[in-house]
Amino acid sequence: MKVFFEEIVKQTDKMEVAHHFWYMDVTLTSIDSKKHKVLDISGKTMQKIIEEVRCKMVLAPTVYWYFYDKETSWGDDTFYDDIHTSLMIGKSKNSFAVHFNISEYNFSLSFEEVLAYKRKLESDLKELLDAF
Repeated sequence: MKVFFEEIVKQTDKMEVAHHFWYMDVTLTSIDSKKHKVLDISGKTMQKIIEEVRCKMVLAPTVYWYFYDKETSWGDDTFYDDIHTSLMIGKSKNSFAVHFNISEYNFSLSFEEVLAYKRKLESDLKELLDAF
């Protein structure tokens, strides 16, 4: 997994900085039996994401990671827009936040899977903090 873009931003209300890391071409979806893209993060990809977070979480009190899927989902939402599935992780002091951006169609097809991935990732990230 390779960083596509990195930015360091000075927090306006503090003397701290926030690190931002963008990753492209991460496999976050797969095609289901009806030829629709659904959220599907393999164990290997999840471990790579966690490793990236582990390596970079020490750089600043506030760090953000943005992981973008390899492909867009065209026409899977109400407005037929191209949707670029992404996973965002934010670390601020001693906590993490996890958020997925997916098409509304994908959300309705894989609602339980989205919640399961989110809970698993939050649990794994909490273990990182506890070990840190």
